[in-house]
Amino acid sequence: MDDIQLLMHRRGFAEETHFAFSYTPVRDHGGEVAGFFCPCQEITGQVLAKRALSDSEARLRGVLEGMGEAFVLLDADFRVVEINAEGLRMERRPREAVTGKSHWEAWPGTEDTTQGRLYKRAMAERVPVSAEIHHRWEEGHEAWVEVRAYPSGDGLAIFYRDISARRALEERARDEAERVQLALDAGAIVGTWVWHVLADHFTADERFARSFSLDPEHCRLGLPLDAVMESIHEDDRARVAQAIDEAIARGGAYRCEYRVRHAEGAYRWVEANGRVDLDAEGRALRFPGVLLDIEERRNTEERLRETTRRLDAILNNTREAVFLMDERQHCVYANAAAAKLTGYTYEQMQGRPLHDVIHHKKPDGSPYPLEECPIDRAFPAQAQMSGEELFVAPDGSLYPVAFTASPMLDEAGEPVGTVIEARNISEEKARTQALHDAEERYRLAARATNDAIWDWDLRADHVVWSEALTALFGYAPEQVAPTGRWWVDHIHPEDRARVDRSIHAVIEGHADTWTDEYRFRRADGSYAAILDRGHLVRDEVGRAVRFIGAMLDLTERKKAEDARQLLLRELNHRVKNLFAVVAGMVTMTAKNSTTARDMATALKGRLTALAQAHELIRSAITMDFGPATEADLLELTEALLAPHLGDGDRHRLSLSGPALTLTPTAATSLALVLHELATNAAKYGALSAKEGRLSIAWEIVGGELRVAWRETGGPRLDGPPEKSGFGSQLAQVSIERQLGGAIRYDWLADGVQIFLAVPIDRVRG
Repeated sequence: MDDIQLLMHRRGFAEETHFAFSYTPVRDHGGEVAGFFCPCQEITGQVLAKRALSDSEARLRGVLEGMGEAFVLLDADFRVVEINAEGLRMERRPREAVTGKSHWEAWPGTEDTTQGRLYKRAMAERVPVSAEIHHRWEEGHEAWVEVRAYPSGDGLAIFYRDISARRALEERARDEAERVQLALDAGAIVGTWVWHVLADHFTADERFARSFSLDPEHCRLGLPLDAVMESIHEDDRARVAQAIDEAIARGGAYRCEYRVRHAEGAYRWVEANGRVDLDAEGRALRFPGVLLDIEERRNTEERLRETTRRLDAILNNTREAVFLMDERQHCVYANAAAAKLTGYTYEQMQGRPLHDVIHHKKPDGSPYPLEECPIDRAFPAQAQMSGEELFVAPDGSLYPVAFTASPMLDEAGEPVGTVIEARNISEEKARTQALHDAEERYRLAARATNDAIWDWDLRADHVVWSEALTALFGYAPEQVAPTGRWWVDHIHPEDRARVDRSIHAVIEGHADTWTDEYRFRRADGSYAAILDRGHLVRDEVGRAVRFIGAMLDLTERKKAEDARQLLLRELNHRVKNLFAVVAGMVTMTAKNSTTARDMATALKGRLTALAQAHELIRSAITMDFGPATEADLLELTEALLAPHLGDGDRHRLSLSGPALTLTPTAATSLALVLHELATNAAKYGALSAKEGRLSIAWEIVGGELRVAWRETGGPRLDGPPEKSGFGSQLAQVSIERQLGGAIRYDWLADGVQIFLAVPIDRVRG
């Protein structure tokens, strides 16, 4: 019988023991079975070793499956030996699609990357490596992954986790080590012996003889102990001899483990168990015993030690703190990272409720009841728990951690403990807060400026715009595509190629700043004049990765500058015209005056009217934007034409149209236009001839102010002038650019006709 479990009372208490029994018939001189020889071997140590190995295997499996970090084990040929559950979750494919393949087959395209070179270095130099990489899987999903590779046996243990969310979210880690399949043998009796000590006569059965590679006949007849000792491994022989001497000296039980040369020549581990009988004077008389084959047990123990070493190597190389708690929630394991995290050594935590050591109070200092602790709920709930908690440092201060607590299950699926992984997230929280503060500062700065701020990720061609884009150009958020192409497509066609070249010259060159001016299309189809500035961010190898800048709307400034330049030219033109107008007034007044007094009186009135008309456009010419006043279109027209008409010439002018109050800007622009047209009429048109007539009519139609200027009876016209003068250009700029309208000339033989059309909301006061 291989294994009989007994509860024995010895050494002062009851303990679990295990025994193996072997029955051998004993025959009399006639060859009949007279009885049985029943040696009994205690195999408690062997059974407990097997149980410890099983528990260790279950603990290793539970630890690795329970951790939140992906784990891949490679052999010396970079072939995938194992991948854990978290790895499969990240891979989004079944285990058989990964295991058994080389890493380069399972993850195509990685061999010649930074990742592949790191793995090759770790394999060749047997050093740990780590990196953060951006990985894209074949099926399309991608993530930032932190990878760490450690030499393990003759291969590599690779840990990796998705850190995309940490670039503000929670990181997790889950490990799994290679699975260990060990078979244990309960151990069988392989021989019996009796040594008559005084006579040095050693006899043994046939199985003993085979185990010691001795002649069975010699063992049956008897031989000296030294002949038996020759079969013991030379490294163990002295130790065995010492154990025998000690047993003979004291009498009683004897036990010793050693290697012995088997019949086939190989050495195997055996365990010798016997008893030394002493006579009344304390001399050793008889020394019987049994021999047990413990080769499998020793192999099992060695595998257990190797498994323990491997588990320790894996867990002590991970940066995640790992704790194991038994069914009482007492700490039974803590790796080096756990000691670093908590400030307590494993010895200080061992055998104590982990909650009482590092998790026993709330931020306000009040006690933290165990039943409220999510970490400790994983065991009774038989469910994985994760989240953030505050641990207590030895000095009583609190620090934040991210944790995952998973129940460890035995082969029957029953919970036997809890594996906990935790990491300090103080720096992550500080980074998150700093990022939040920076984003808040950015939002406040973006709102405080009128510029449209843009942030262009060049690698992904993704552009983020500030809210000012809507305010400046009228685009609703859903109308804006977050790409650089959208921006380029909205640049004026005449500017697009130039701007595209200038910005790519900076991106592809060595400069870090860019500035350009161009026209940008608004949502209503009009174009804004833009000054754009950007700062380029490059990576460690000089590649452009990010572009940040701001668009300043120069439209109004450009209009003001254009107006200023035009009006300066107008001032020069106006002075010249003023002399011409005055000369014409003098001539016209002289023709219609009979005395010098009459001429002086008439001329003074006309000059006064001319001064009043000039006052209407003074603010535009001098750029004096003081308190604005509104003007009536009829009043404005009469004031501007008065200097060109004599006292008896009022019948030559016809004005008609509805009352219309003008804005100061519209009044200034229209004053310039009407003054220019009146001056030309007085110099070259209807007002230069005695029989000439001028008709000005206006109306409001379809949201527009429409003005018709018709001259008749003046000098005959042969068509439009060969080139347009400054006055005509000024009129066109004032109507089209300043008021957003249109002006058209019809050069009829009897006189010019001019038609103006301006949006009513641009002129009505």
